[in-house]
Formats: sequence, structure tokens, C-alpha cells
Amino acid sequence: MTDLPSIKTVETLPEPYRLRIAFRDGRTADVDLQGIVHRYQALAPVRDPERFRAVRMIRYGHGITWGNDLDVSADTLSALADAQAPFAADDFRRWQETARLSNQEAADVLGLSIETIKKYRAGSRIPAVVALACRATQHAPALLAARFRPRRAGRPRKAAA
Repeated sequence: MTDLPSIKTVETLPEPYRLRIAFRDGRTADVDLQGIVHRYQALAPVRDPERFRAVRMIRYGHGITWGNDLDVSADTLSALADAQAPFAADDFRRWQETARLSNQEAADVLGLSIETIKKYRAGSRIPAVVALACRATQHAPALLAARFRPRRAGRPRKAAA
């Protein structure tokens, strides 16, 4: 079992709906809350930038609040920070190795060409949609299993005439 995320400090940044969060595990992340503030009606009151800046930590770092039951858990903030973090070649290679996928299997799972997989592994910019798919399969292995088709080494045999 892993420990639940906990917040050490929180501060607003000059950009609207952005916070700098220091987690107790040593990570620090600039987290953009624009998506959840505008998608969840319960957080509508903090769409006002002045109200948003009144954020504070609650419950020994288990979340943040703006008062009146307007809060977001540290677990959700950690997930947002992870999802918003850059996804580069090292991350892609780590995803592929953790999932135990060959280049061809990774291409099949993601619906891409093997050449594209090789470019990502070599350092080409990875589109947000690919990063999102990779992260989703890490958190929900059934998504990977649903798309996975094992490959056999070597060339396919010729069909009998």
C-alpha cells in the first residue's frame, strides 16, 4: 500500500488558477486547476480570481480549501500534477518497459507506426494525446490489456498454397 499524498505548502501563482504545491514526499509542482474549477459546478465560486487566491491548506495537508466546503484533496492535486508533468522520451521508454511491450506491440496498442515509436524513444516530441494514453494505461491496466495483441518474433510464415 502506498501512502496518500500530503501537502506541505500551497501558494498561488500569478497565472489564473495556478498553484505551487510542495508535497511532503519532496515533490514540488505548479498545478493548473483551471480544468476542474471550470468543469465542476461545486467549484464555481472560486472562478472569481480574488476568491481563488484565498486558498489554504486543510486537514494536516490532506487537501486545500477556499472555505464553505470548497476543497480539493491532496490525492486529486497529486494526480493533476502527474498528468500535467512533461512526458519525454525517458518517460515513454519507462512506460514501454514497465508495460513489457516491444516496439511493434507499443505501436499496435497506441495505433501508431513502429517508426513513430522509434522516434519517440529517440527523443521526438510526444503529443499530449499519446502521453495521456500512456499514463491512462499505467493507472488502468485493463485499458492496455484491451488493446494488447502479442507479437511473435521473426517474420510471419507464408500461407500454404
